[in-house]
Amino acid sequence: MSPLLQYFADELRIARESAGMTQEQLATCAYVSKSTIAMVETCQRPPKKDLTTALDSTFDTEGRFERMREALLKAEVAPEWFLPWRDREREATALRSYHSGLVEGLLQAPDYIRAVLRADASLTDDDVDQRVAARLERQSILAVENPPMLIAVVDEATLRRPVGGPQVMHAQCRYLLEASQRPRTLIQVIPLSAGMHPGLDGPFVIASFDGAGEAVYLDGQRGFIVDRPEVISAVKASWETLRAEALSQRQSADLIAEVAESWISNDS
Repeated sequence: MSPLLQYFADELRIARESAGMTQEQLATCAYVSKSTIAMVETCQRPPKKDLTTALDSTFDTEGRFERMREALLKAEVAPEWFLPWRDREREATALRSYHSGLVEGLLQAPDYIRAVLRADASLTDDDVDQRVAARLERQSILAVENPPMLIAVVDEATLRRPVGGPQVMHAQCRYLLEASQRPRTLIQVIPLSAGMHPGLDGPFVIASFDGAGEAVYLDGQRGFIVDRPEVISAVKASWETLRAEALSQRQSADLIAEVAESWISNDS
């Protein structure tokens, strides 16, 4: 049992009983079923955002239930092995990312995220909803006043891989084009014509920190962080080769737009 989920359930029950409300009465105020309230109070279901918003409104708790939900998401959704990198990611002043199988997580559209997660048959609908919300929350580092510089290199093959179907891929390509309009986000594509290149060995991210050096995240089924100078130097050398193989920012945007339209035209 998750301690945070248990804490949320206890706080909800205490707030409801202090207000002299039954589960049915609270359900009516929150526009959910009685069974939803019962399941959340017994830790059988994690809370969703629409519920926590309604709870804060009903109990006049000024966002407390929503903050608890966000804390629950941050603590429980990401795999344990990813948590150290998520913290590093938030501290970084620059991120240089290369992905070949899937789009970089910081640039994934909601339906694309959902399609990726659906590949794991062990996840329930609620699990998927929570993880989509968590990944989108992770992307919020790019929307702050002074975001890290993100340079993302992606293979053209990634854009042409049918994750979730034509409509999902069209939306994902448009999502990339929108992201590329941000002042500190640069997206470049390695065309299929480049053939063999160092990035085919696997995805990675190089994070730079203000006055605190660099770290590398080697992605895969279970990613891990590397701080050793010789590894960082080798990955940076691969990065420079990949940048040399990639199209310019303008050419990349044109190719992404072309691929986006191909998903629609091929589907019609």
